[in-house]
Amino acid sequence: MQPSSVQSSLHYAQSSIEKRFQEYSPTYEQGDTITPLIPLDSINKVPIAMWVGSDDTLCDKTQAEDIRDTIGDAVKYYREIPGFNHMSFASANDEDFVNDVINQLKTGYDRPAQFLQ
Repeated sequence: MQPSSVQSSLHYAQSSIEKRFQEYSPTYEQGDTITPLIPLDSINKVPIAMWVGSDDTLCDKTQAEDIRDTIGDAVKYYREIPGFNHMSFASANDEDFVNDVINQLKTGYDRPAQFLQ
């Protein structure tokens, strides 16, 4: 088995190539390109916070809203951050964003959902 960071990258690449959010295929290069879809609508045991970059071209606002709505009530926090793109989240150089993540981690999620734009 490959380290998870490499496998995660391969998984994202497979989903991007196939244009569907599907399970990882360890035999993708051998032709097993289509795997079962990941059922986002069945996520219900873990509270989810989502941050969306207004300048993200890999997962734009419309796609993020669709994912949020498909997941449903498990999404407890949703925030669009102006000027952020997909890599902005990887670098985590923005103090406001980092503090927001820390605050969400401290939240017990026993309060109504918040959707900020």
